[in-house]
Amino acid sequence: MWSAYLFRKHFSIRSLAKKTIPCFTLLQKSRLLSNPVGPRMFDNQCSINYSSLVEAIDSGYGLKTRNKNGGKSDSFTVSYLVNSCGLSEEKAFLLSKRVKFESPEKPNAVLTFLRDQGFSSIHITRIVISAPKILLYNPEKTLLPKIEFFRSMWVSRTDLTNYLSANHHLLTYSLKNTILPMFNCFKSIFLTDARIASAAMWRNAFFCKNPIKNLTSNIAMLRELGVPEKHIRMSLAHFSLAMMQDNDQFAEALSQVEEMGFDPSKSMFMIALLARSGKGNRSRWARNYEIYSSWGWSEDEIRSAYRGQPFCMLVSEKKLTKLMDFMVNKMGWNSQVVARYPHLVTLSVEKRIIPRGSVIHLLHSKGLIKKNLSLYSIFSVREKNFLRNFVTLYEEQVPELRGVYQGC
Repeated sequence: MWSAYLFRKHFSIRSLAKKTIPCFTLLQKSRLLSNPVGPRMFDNQCSINYSSLVEAIDSGYGLKTRNKNGGKSDSFTVSYLVNSCGLSEEKAFLLSKRVKFESPEKPNAVLTFLRDQGFSSIHITRIVISAPKILLYNPEKTLLPKIEFFRSMWVSRTDLTNYLSANHHLLTYSLKNTILPMFNCFKSIFLTDARIASAAMWRNAFFCKNPIKNLTSNIAMLRELGVPEKHIRMSLAHFSLAMMQDNDQFAEALSQVEEMGFDPSKSMFMIALLARSGKGNRSRWARNYEIYSSWGWSEDEIRSAYRGQPFCMLVSEKKLTKLMDFMVNKMGWNSQVVARYPHLVTLSVEKRIIPRGSVIHLLHSKGLIKKNLSLYSIFSVREKNFLRNFVTLYEEQVPELRGVYQGC
């Protein structure tokens, strides 16, 4: 005899229903629970046919394969997704809530079409997981025109299949009502087709609400301020998500950048704008602000660094933390040094900051150079000049110097 309490404690059957009572009702109807179900059932003892219960749980007791009408379309869909599309049973069961079919004709036609177009099994699985309703499309009528359109941009079959499988929405959105208008909008800005082939730009276009309206209005604001076309195109190519953000948010960021005194005719203006634009960049701004503050920077120092190099608010947290840790804890410099030279954040920490900094640290420890060297003379000069001034010049006195530089 098992008590209702122990039953609830040791079995996960409650996951089959939203409430406990319906679960026990199910078991009672299935003759797995002997006592009647009632509001005081947990005060009573109830007996369970244990072996039958385990068997029922293992088999799912038919719950996964029955729809509201008692049909078996869910069961067929799950089986098809597993056997023909390479999905796990768990993933197939979840997707069967989004797409249903009772015969293989339509999905077979879609899979055959995709294979004929060069999509691999991995590509197809990725597409089905992201957009299972594609299996119900008419491939010749709905999919072929889109694939032919994008093939005109991505000539390589490998590029085509990689991009489309990674950006399933390009296969699900209307060619006439969405894709072609977006293409025409891009072309009106870039004038040539070369930049329009950017897969990232197409992907980001469909992450935004009203991308065409937003992009058109945002670019109009930039042109009104006198931002050069080449800077607008550069920004759209590399920061398309920020360029397609809501007009009000874009206008607010634009106002903030103007107040900081950035010149709209300079490329730095767009970088400063993008650092304040888009949900992702605004979040990164907030995180980087906290990091700089944690290293002792004042608000004025952060704003000054931003004016000098807006990209300092766009670098990753990992890079920023690694840079500050090396400069302060390894080199022994005051953190405000970086605030005075914010362009340092644009340099590679692994390829430039650490190798050159390690050389300077070694030379200083041996008393061969003074500590208050200009950071520009260390990190911003060409490599051949750095080697001449700090490696070749002292190599006889410090034979391991080149190894330190190359080993970092």
